[in-house]
Amino acid sequence: MKIRFLDEAVDELRAAALWYESKQPGLGILLVQRVDEAVARAVAMPLSFPSWTPNREYRRALTHQFPHSVVFRLRDDELQVIAVAHTKRRPGYWRAR
Repeated sequence: MKIRFLDEAVDELRAAALWYESKQPGLGILLVQRVDEAVARAVAMPLSFPSWTPNREYRRALTHQFPHSVVFRLRDDELQVIAVAHTKRRPGYWRAR
């Protein structure tokens, strides 16, 4: 299965990783690793993750150790990462993407 990150999701991950890295060296890299793990789980079993929206188009995989989720949808043979969203801030802000 092909994986595609929207530009906005890449920007969110980069900003969060830089913020964590500024707080403690190595934390930003750990966040990126945890996001990669969440994406790998989503690729392996995409329909096992809870849907985020009523039409079930969007799903989310939580990261371990960080309050972030990987919001994704399936399109044909592609897993599209829509957002790397902080779980405590502005829920659903990414829906317009």
